[in-house]
Amino acid sequence: MAQMLKIDGREYDLEDLSQETRSQIGSLQYADRRIKETQDELALTQTAINAYAVNLGRKMPKEARANRKKNTVTINDKKYLIDDFDENSKGLVFSIHKAQKKQLQLKADLALYQTARAAYAKGLNETLHPAA
Repeated sequence: MAQMLKIDGREYDLEDLSQETRSQIGSLQYADRRIKETQDELALTQTAINAYAVNLGRKMPKEARANRKKNTVTINDKKYLIDDFDENSKGLVFSIHKAQKKQLQLKADLALYQTARAAYAKGLNETLHPAA
């Protein structure tokens, strides 16, 4: 039985496609999986940040003097002395910071995967519909 693939409303028999075209399809599918995985990981990371923030919000110390620069952490544009946090709260601050760094890396990864996907899709389109 022929294995059919639908692209842009048209059906193609995989066996009728060149090896290059099948390779491009595989690359496109891989990029789609990586995009989905990264979007899921971004959502997971945001959920963790929100949970850390809720827990930290219950334990906030008094705001630090505005002119303090050393040993402070800025949360919602307010500075706090890190020494005023209990050990658990310091851990939450560290976890939020680490999760935010991970978020930035995931966003960069997502942009990379989306760029690669666009290139694969363009190549596949050119292979399936060569210019006359």
